[in-house]
Amino acid sequence: MAPGSMSLVGGGESPAGLVDSTARLDSSTLQGLMTLLPPSLFLEVVEQSSIAISITDPEARIIYSNQAFSRLTGFSRSELKGRNHNVLASQQTPRSRYQAMWSALEAKRAWSGRLINKRKDGSLYLAEVTVTPVLDNAGHISHFLGMHKDISERHALDQRLHNQMALLEAVLNAAPMAVAVLDDNEQILLDNLAYKTLRSDLNGSEPAVCLQQVLPHVSPAGVFLPLRIRQQTHWYTLTRLPIESLSEEAGHYFGHGRRTFSLLLIQDCTQEFVRLEQARLEQLRLRLDEQRLLLVVEETLQAASLKLRAPLNLLQAAERLEPGNQLNPAVRAAREEGERAWQWLQDSRPAPAPEAHQVLSLAPLLSDVEALLQTRLQSGQLFELVLPDAALNVDAQPLRLTLALWQLLEQLRLRLPADGGTLRLTSQINEQNVCLLLEDSGPAIEELADYHSLPFSCLWQRNEGAELALSLVQEIVNDHNGIIAVMASALGGVQIHLELPLMLDDRRS
Repeated sequence: MAPGSMSLVGGGESPAGLVDSTARLDSSTLQGLMTLLPPSLFLEVVEQSSIAISITDPEARIIYSNQAFSRLTGFSRSELKGRNHNVLASQQTPRSRYQAMWSALEAKRAWSGRLINKRKDGSLYLAEVTVTPVLDNAGHISHFLGMHKDISERHALDQRLHNQMALLEAVLNAAPMAVAVLDDNEQILLDNLAYKTLRSDLNGSEPAVCLQQVLPHVSPAGVFLPLRIRQQTHWYTLTRLPIESLSEEAGHYFGHGRRTFSLLLIQDCTQEFVRLEQARLEQLRLRLDEQRLLLVVEETLQAASLKLRAPLNLLQAAERLEPGNQLNPAVRAAREEGERAWQWLQDSRPAPAPEAHQVLSLAPLLSDVEALLQTRLQSGQLFELVLPDAALNVDAQPLRLTLALWQLLEQLRLRLPADGGTLRLTSQINEQNVCLLLEDSGPAIEELADYHSLPFSCLWQRNEGAELALSLVQEIVNDHNGIIAVMASALGGVQIHLELPLMLDDRRS
């Protein structure tokens, strides 16, 4: 027999239901039924089987075929009897498939596989075939038993599912965000290329786990989660959506078993976060400038008012000393005009709305101060921020305290050489206070060699033009019940020692 001379296929449902269409029958199964059933009943079982069955001689000529075989192929029994099974062969099945089949059969082994067959009307279908050689008493092949069924629809469904999965995978991989599906045990069932890349960037750690372990940065624009990747901080948003699916377990076939999955959407929002932070810091800088301007104007007008008050007091004293208050009219007019000017100064003093105290986490405030200062540093100048591991909370006015720290660091920055130098801000807990140590590597103050500390006012006595700014700092520190002094710095310059009351268990210590 030439290779490819046999082609066996399968059929539809069994009317009698005696043989399951999903069962794989072979010669031993049929022979077992033959010994258990009377010949007439056995023939009826084979005839009414939903599986297409054919028996050929060793030359692959059809000796017998059941009704299912005729229904499937479109050939009547009379048309099939005596014809070679290759009447069903199409030109679509690779020749190697037939060669593999005949190699197994000639070795007296059963063969199972898939063939593309052709019906009488020329239509093609995919057949799932099982061919078993039947041996005589001498061990020679006397017949071939073929059982086969049409799996074209199942193949089309499998291909449709495969195509949909390929399309879904292509869409997911093209998505700019990382996508993953987790089962109810938090195991990854499906992830896209962006998720795999992020996992690789995290040295194999699961991005979902890493993001859920970091402290979020909450802003009016949303919640951002930081991850450190290749020495740089990236900011992500994490969205978790529930997905319900029917259970695949056989025990839930007639029930309503459901499983809950999670769809994770992870988006890199670093550029958006940086843009929002820059806008927020710029807004903060504008508010600080406005606050500083108001305080400077108020301080300036207060100083002018005091200077004007002195000659007015002298004129008032002179008027009281004159008999009968007969003061020179010109002097009296000058005094009255001076009084009106002094009152105008008093009325012109700005009255900024007082900022409320609140329990404030110190770390974000210091980070804002660092970001503001970085824009003022010149090439070669460095700023170091050292925060403790424990969270520090203080009862503070956020805007005014930020202004005070920024002013202090700006004054220390002005002490640095233009081509370099270091600023450092260290925070630590000292008994019931939080200590902020602001240091520079600028020139030392000679008096600090003889004294452990100096009053804070020594700084504006040595820095021309700093008196007004530093006096505002002193006022803000006083309003916070803090203390401030100047000491020698390990960096070689000065250290500003600032202490503020620490909040413990939401109570002032």
